[in-house]
Amino acid sequence: VEYFTMVLLPILSRMGCRFEIELLRRGFYPRGGGVVRARSTPVDSLKPIRLLEGGDVKVIRGLSYSCRLPAHIVDRMATTAERIFRKRGYDVIIEKQILQPGDKACSFDPGCGIILVAELSSGAILGSDNLGKIGVPAEKVAEDAAEDLLRQIDSGAAVDRHLGDQLVIWASLAGGVSEYFVSELTLHTLTSIELCRILSGAEAEVSGKLGEPATVRIRGIGLKRR
Repeated sequence: VEYFTMVLLPILSRMGCRFEIELLRRGFYPRGGGVVRARSTPVDSLKPIRLLEGGDVKVIRGLSYSCRLPAHIVDRMATTAERIFRKRGYDVIIEKQILQPGDKACSFDPGCGIILVAELSSGAILGSDNLGKIGVPAEKVAEDAAEDLLRQIDSGAAVDRHLGDQLVIWASLAGGVSEYFVSELTLHTLTSIELCRILSGAEAEVSGKLGEPATVRIRGIGLKRR
């Protein structure tokens, strides 16, 4: 849910979307059971968006969190990520959330994770996250997420690979042409483009190869509220 609130929502707000998201309970494998409350405000139409330049890193923010696990796991994930980014000279702010039975938002099963978000000088936002796994050290969980974010920063992109496919439906419904430079063209993105073409009639062009940075250009249908 943090990716939604820290990456997707700020970008969608520029298109005119209005959402509020509240995490009521986390959920981890196997029972899940996570609960999120969402509120939306209707809008007449969506605006197109252009995200073509990455820019310099202003700050990297993050959240290291766990449920039903020792506190040192969250500390180790946060410390590892901070070390990696500070080695590159970036300002880093990582918050911590440690939930135990008795906390309202605590999950039914134990679990942990980390999300890392780079805010760039162009206004672009790049995100990366990772969940803990049995047998995988906390340091490795954070390292994988941090290194993934660094690769996306180094690509010069304005949109990370997850946002790249999530934006397709919104851009398809907006009025006008949306264009963005994504760090990695994925099958998810191509599938979303094809589905939106079939279902809405939105036109799209992609400049780039699968698995590499690419530019996505979508002419939306200009859907309006009735």
